[in-house]
Amino acid sequence: GGLPEQQGVRRRRVGPVFFVRDEPQVQRPRVRGVLLLSLRQLVHRLDHGPGQRETVVGRGAAPDLIENDKAVLGRLAQDRSGFIWIGTQDGLSRFDGYEFRVYRSSREDPWSLSHNHVWALAADSDGSLWVGTQAGGLNRYDPTLDRFTSYRSNEGNPNSLANNHVTALLVSRDNRLWVATSGGRIQWFDRDAMNLVDTPIKTLAGLRLVRSMIQSSDGGIWFGARDGLWRVDEDGRGIREIRADTHLSLDVHALAQTPNGDIW
Repeated sequence: GGLPEQQGVRRRRVGPVFFVRDEPQVQRPRVRGVLLLSLRQLVHRLDHGPGQRETVVGRGAAPDLIENDKAVLGRLAQDRSGFIWIGTQDGLSRFDGYEFRVYRSSREDPWSLSHNHVWALAADSDGSLWVGTQAGGLNRYDPTLDRFTSYRSNEGNPNSLANNHVTALLVSRDNRLWVATSGGRIQWFDRDAMNLVDTPIKTLAGLRLVRSMIQSSDGGIWFGARDGLWRVDEDGRGIREIRADTHLSLDVHALAQTPNGDIW
């Protein structure tokens, strides 16, 4: 069902899981390892820095992550230095293999995270980290200065963020940052002008809630959304929806690509 088979693309449903096979064979990065986190193996201690808390690996429980219902684990990312970042509903955690440091919003600190509910993460090639929040817009973490810069929506500025609810982020292989916000508007971050610009997609109702973005081996950008699975060329043109059933859009929560090119 759905769209006709495109050359080089095959679709298959395996039980409740749907995957797309990208046929062209290119060299792909190796999977170096898997990180397993067990929250009940953590204990915590306070860090007196502004808006920060450290959690040390060890026996016992971590009240901040286990007993606090707000600290639901969400997005994961690994930066160039190897740190694992975990976005939650109550802050952004950084894991160095031994300890956790949690960054939270602070009214007294203009360089803190702009909002505690983290929806999206994307590691950049320069070692920085992009953070999308539910109501605080887009944040860039500078590892050298250990601080955040925020980019927010401004109705009077057409080159500002479309909406302060950032739902998904992706740094593509050409070093372009893709930003999805609620409302269905897809933007790029202009690194020279330090502002946001519209992609050729502009606004699309089916992209009102993009939960995941990945780039396939052929360079295409895939959007996993509440209202469908979508693919667009690397230049932002030629968007189309991929369906498993002609009359039903997929409700996508996550996307991943295997080393052989299959998209799950």
